[in-house]
Amino acid sequence: MKVTRILMTVFCLTVLMALAHDTSAQDLRRLRCRTRVNPSRDQVSISVENLLAGESVTGTITNPAGVSFTSAPAAADVAGNVDIIFDSQPAAGQTPIPDTFVVSGNTVSGVVKNAATGAVIVSGTAVCQ
Repeated sequence: MKVTRILMTVFCLTVLMALAHDTSAQDLRRLRCRTRVNPSRDQVSISVENLLAGESVTGTITNPAGVSFTSAPAAADVAGNVDIIFDSQPAAGQTPIPDTFVVSGNTVSGVVKNAATGAVIVSGTAVCQ
C-alpha cells in the first residue's frame, strides 16, 4: 500500500511537471555571426535554452541575399539546451556553409524549428562581425 502511494505521488508529480512546462518559454540564448578574412572563415551559431530534454530541433540561417542553410536535427541536452553551428570549416556535427556566406556588417537571420512538426520555436537576427 505504501509503495503504491509513493508511485502514485511520483506519477502525479511527473504529470504536473509536464503540464506546467510552458512551451512558449524557449529562449534564444545567442545568435552569433562571425567572419574572418585571413584565412577565410565564416561561422554562425544559434544557442537555444529551455527546451524539453531530448527535443529534436533544426536551425536555418539566411543571409541578406536570401541564401539559406538548414542543419540536421539536433537534440537538446538534459538541461534543455542546444547549440547549432554552421561553419565554413566544419567539425563533426556542424553544418557546412561557404566562406562567402557572411559579409561583415550584414545581418543574418536564424530560425529554430521543432524537427518533428516544423513549428517555429525561436527566431532572431545578428549583425555579422
